[in-house]
Amino acid sequence: ITVIARMVASSAAGTVMEAMLKKPGGEFEARSVVEGTPRTIGERRSRVLVVLDRPVLNDLVALTLNHSVCTVRTAATPELARNIATEWQPDLLLLDMALDGFRTMRHVRAVAASPVFVMGLVERGDLSSKLAAIHTGVDDILAVPFAPDELLARVIRLTRRSGGTTVGLTPVVQVGELQFDIFRRTVRTGGSKIH
Repeated sequence: ITVIARMVASSAAGTVMEAMLKKPGGEFEARSVVEGTPRTIGERRSRVLVVLDRPVLNDLVALTLNHSVCTVRTAATPELARNIATEWQPDLLLLDMALDGFRTMRHVRAVAASPVFVMGLVERGDLSSKLAAIHTGVDDILAVPFAPDELLARVIRLTRRSGGTTVGLTPVVQVGELQFDIFRRTVRTGGSKIH
């Protein structure tokens, strides 16, 4: 299990740290470092299955979407993705279209108990892949490389359509005197910008 810790909230009561536990199956789970119990907010989070054969990109996507927005599982192969989808029932499939995207998308939608939205990932500048993805029925297309902010915005839009619950982000996190603004990508202390 890989553990990645991050601070998610700060108040007069103290700072809440959260650890992202990356399990062997590729699923990331948020746990409170202090309490040791799973963190749940509101109803069930939207489930996103990410199918990419690039581990670093898989981890980046999972960390981006797990910021109080979705529960993410990752798969490096279409076969593993089909197995996960059958048991886990994702709301959204984030799929590298170069990895047998049409067959994987068709399988996931066929075994789903409710509609599954699909975001196809294609290489930047590859118009034929974009057109093929549109033709196969994806709901959105995102070119790789992409900005994490754009990915997050598109996933929130699609998961709202799927009926999954998305929880609002904490845009500014404070640790002691430091304030981290996630959206503006700035760090401040005592009102002065330091980064």
